[in-house]
Amino acid sequence: KYGKSEQPNPTPQLSQTKFDYRTMSVSYLPLEEEEESNFNGAYKRTWRMKDIPAFRGEEYFGVLEDNLSKVEFQLVSYKLPNSSRKNVALTWEDIDSDFLEDEDFGKQLNKKKLTEKITSSLNLEGLNELEKITILFDYVKENYLCEEFYGARTKNGIKKTIELATGNCADLNLLLINLLGSAGIKAKPILLSTRNHGLINTQMPSVYAFNYVICCAIVGENAYLLDATEDILSIGQLPYRCANHTARLLTEEGGVWIDITPKNGYKSSFNFVLSLNSEKQSIEGDFGIFMQGLEEIHARRMLLESNEESYLKEEGFDESVGFIEYKIENAEDLSSPLSVTGRYQKTQELLGNLIYIDAFLHKTFEENPFKKEERVYPVNLGTPINESYYLSIEIPEGYVVEEIPESINLNLPHKGGKFEVLAAQEDGKIQIRSKMEINQVYFQSEEYANLREFINLVMEVQQSQIVLRLE
Repeated sequence: KYGKSEQPNPTPQLSQTKFDYRTMSVSYLPLEEEEESNFNGAYKRTWRMKDIPAFRGEEYFGVLEDNLSKVEFQLVSYKLPNSSRKNVALTWEDIDSDFLEDEDFGKQLNKKKLTEKITSSLNLEGLNELEKITILFDYVKENYLCEEFYGARTKNGIKKTIELATGNCADLNLLLINLLGSAGIKAKPILLSTRNHGLINTQMPSVYAFNYVICCAIVGENAYLLDATEDILSIGQLPYRCANHTARLLTEEGGVWIDITPKNGYKSSFNFVLSLNSEKQSIEGDFGIFMQGLEEIHARRMLLESNEESYLKEEGFDESVGFIEYKIENAEDLSSPLSVTGRYQKTQELLGNLIYIDAFLHKTFEENPFKKEERVYPVNLGTPINESYYLSIEIPEGYVVEEIPESINLNLPHKGGKFEVLAAQEDGKIQIRSKMEINQVYFQSEEYANLREFINLVMEVQQSQIVLRLE
């Protein structure tokens, strides 16, 4: 995979056979390709790399194989002497057909006779289509165990999955497709490659490109992505392992590429409504933290794997940092955002006649994950990041506002992200609103410096303080 790579000299037996290759080179380091020249009736190409540094992973690196410098070959066709050319390369359309005709995939999409008894027992009469989807989706999640999260084809098949109440991701999601079909709802399979399996190269068709299956339920103009492998997932939510950009939707008309990047991604909101208690020299009041998308999935998974107390401790909810009372809401209700609400109180030291208060009681980044000044390989976040923050502090009489953060507006190029801060003082209150978004999920090496500096500036602004003077 490194160093010098040459196509071998043709043997006499092959010298009259003409081969057609599809060639693709991928390299984030300088890769030299020598001129193509006629060589004993064939073509010869040579690729060379020099002074190759050690290959080390980095933050948001993706899969090692995606970042290796390589040249890939795929035999497209060949022509033997005195015969016609024979095409051997698969197209994505060929692969679509292979899946749809496969006993462990396409043949399992037509098992509605096995699922009609289930749908008839769930009292779906009179419900609209979205209500039916919710009930059937919950039914699979609650009654079937996913024993293997990966697999582009079924392990058990629909009949055995129903009997055993277990299967891999293809078993469960193809079962869901059959249940939806039995209820009169159009549903199709989506094939994808998870993050640990690597990005799909849409220019090089391969039957090994996929390792995961989800369901797409279609109602009118709306398409709902469903993954029944975990009971913490709600309609439209996919786990982070699936956040890998491109997937293939299979229909009777053929397959189409779709973008499955989560719209919400890691989304959260932090709200603090406080007042300054001049007697206690503390800020105190109510707080609320609301989570959606992958942030919510992460929290629900932690709650499922441990308990509420362990989760809150892990996430830093502690009296020492101001959280004196707190509780989790909507832990069982997947239709509402998971939230943590409670009381906040923190003593503020009076230095001379000045009080310093953190303007941002929540920091988006404890440290910048991108420490190197330069980076060779792309950054693959997988999903957008969206965070909003609101702070209101009521100031009692006898105090004068000396300093509040400046209102700012930072932007990444090409609408890749933004950070806005609005700070104001009015009617005895200080209010700070901020919004941080990183909408771009894939950054090339030449975009790395902008991303790194953007995060540095966010961290710098979030160190700002409010300064009050006691008259």
